[in-house]
Amino acid sequence: MWAGKIKHRSVYVVSENSDKHFTLNLSWIVRKFYAAANAIYYDTKTVHELLRLCLFESFVVPVLTYYFDGILVARECLNKLNVCWNNAYRNILVCMCGIL
Repeated sequence: MWAGKIKHRSVYVVSENSDKHFTLNLSWIVRKFYAAANAIYYDTKTVHELLRLCLFESFVVPVLTYYFDGILVARECLNKLNVCWNNAYRNILVCMCGIL
């Protein structure tokens, strides 16, 4: 029996139409990243922005990088993860500059 997707370390590897190409379904990682980022962001409203940035780098970066230590990731997957990280930085930097 051929399965269309398999789960490895909570990341779904999805087969495409041809049997030589696979993609990663990153929706679970993105959802977990935004949950962790929002939790830190909203629980640290009164904390200095640099400390908030350190908390993001300590607790949110591992959510993005834990699953990819032993696999070669395609550029499009890296771009999706990079968008998540840029959104988190942008949210902190906007508050640092006082634009909001």
